[in-house]
Amino acid sequence: MKISLRVCFALLACWRAMAAETPPSAEAASRANLKRISAGIRAYGAAHDDRKPGSFRELLDEDLVDGPEFFSLDGTGAKLVPAEIDARGDYTMEPSPSAPDAIVREKRSTHTPGKILAGFKDGSIKLVDAPAEAAAVPAVPAAPAVATNPVALPAEPTPPSPVATAAPTSVRPAVPLPPEPAPVTPTVTPAPPPRVGSDAGLPASYLQAALALFNQLKPREAKEAFQFVLKWEPDSAEALAGLARCENMLGEIDAALSHYEILGRTAAPPPQLRTWIAELALAKGDFALAARALDAELAVNLGSAWARSWRGSLLLAQGRNDEARAEFAQAVRADANVVAQRYQNGGGLSASGQPQRALIEFLAVMWMQPNHAGAYFAAGDSYAKLRQPALALQSYERYLQLDATSEWAAKARAEIARLTPNRAN
Repeated sequence: MKISLRVCFALLACWRAMAAETPPSAEAASRANLKRISAGIRAYGAAHDDRKPGSFRELLDEDLVDGPEFFSLDGTGAKLVPAEIDARGDYTMEPSPSAPDAIVREKRSTHTPGKILAGFKDGSIKLVDAPAEAAAVPAVPAAPAVATNPVALPAEPTPPSPVATAAPTSVRPAVPLPPEPAPVTPTVTPAPPPRVGSDAGLPASYLQAALALFNQLKPREAKEAFQFVLKWEPDSAEALAGLARCENMLGEIDAALSHYEILGRTAAPPPQLRTWIAELALAKGDFALAARALDAELAVNLGSAWARSWRGSLLLAQGRNDEARAEFAQAVRADANVVAQRYQNGGGLSASGQPQRALIEFLAVMWMQPNHAGAYFAAGDSYAKLRQPALALQSYERYLQLDATSEWAAKARAEIARLTPNRAN
């Protein structure tokens, strides 16, 4: 059968059109995204003394990446506001043991089993081994059986805190829905240093304001205030500690560790310093450093509830659940307020776009106080942000066992309805 030349050209045009419409593979799409993001990070460093941005939002604010759609593999990033990019996108600037020199990487393995793509300062994009946290998120610990009417359970309210507010039948969740709004404009505006003798009390007032902002879970604004104090008083250990805590909460882990190291060389380092170092080491996946820091702290302060609770988190991350349970129990016996403190920590980390680290806090709360309803709701939110729908569902369902009537119960049911089609994932 003969085919006319016109038909041949028509078939060729159709073939080209179909080829043009074929979507790129997930790996190819991710490589393209990473090229754009890493180029933005390099441009940011060139404009900011080789400093790495504190969040992807800064790249968008300075128009160094064309839009939020490049921060997700499936294009849903276009629907996210800049404040959600770090939490809900598919990429992170957190270091990975398999690629410590990477400036940006995928959060989890999606297209190549056991591998993730990472972007480097030289502009290359490479497949590297997926870190442990990218392969699996710690599971919600098994909860004790509850009564048929879960609301009638005896309440074990969390001590009052800016995040954890006790209620008669439940504990208010730390993470509200819908997602947190964009950070507010800093309320502390640095002023030029005053003349000697004119405003002698200004550094102290800025320090107080910085501490208040930090306690209000506004680490970005508090960081600016602490930096201002340090321009006046470079040797202020309190301001340096505050700055490092802000960097910690903002996910600037290397900067925080560097400042903690400086604090360790001061005449009177903060008593919690070694535990702060352990917290960051665990976030980086450096279990050895975390263990050394906690051992050193407990050697001089055996009854530290904070250190005991973080040793519990370390053991939990290592899969040593029985040992973790014993450490958490000792922490609560030493100071029951550690539950509220870890819960508040989780709320701050979640609000700053670090769901993986927030989850470490909420899991600790669950193990220390199994009927802490808010921890399950907040864990569900973190799992959802980490795209772990099965674990998010498990957390929300457990929340409803503990609180079936409050406004948060209605929100939990809405999240369950949203996630149910994805249960198989």
